[in-house]
Amino acid sequence: MCVCVCVCAGILQGVSGLLLVFDQGEVRKIVKICKGITEYLKVAEVVQTMEELVMFTQNLSPGESVGVVS
Repeated sequence: MCVCVCVCAGILQGVSGLLLVFDQGEVRKIVKICKGITEYLKVAEVVQTMEELVMFTQNLSPGESVGVVS
């Protein structure tokens, strides 16, 4: 019985460790995307025409190249 509990505890610890690593990786991706968007927002300061505004807004859309991590 004790061996079974130790084995289960080890398995749970391993799974927990994997989930923590996964979560940290996801957090890093989110932070990288946010930094990219924050940098791109500086472009808003120089937008002067409607065409520039449209292009700026399109580039902020999900799936565009601004800070997107594959």
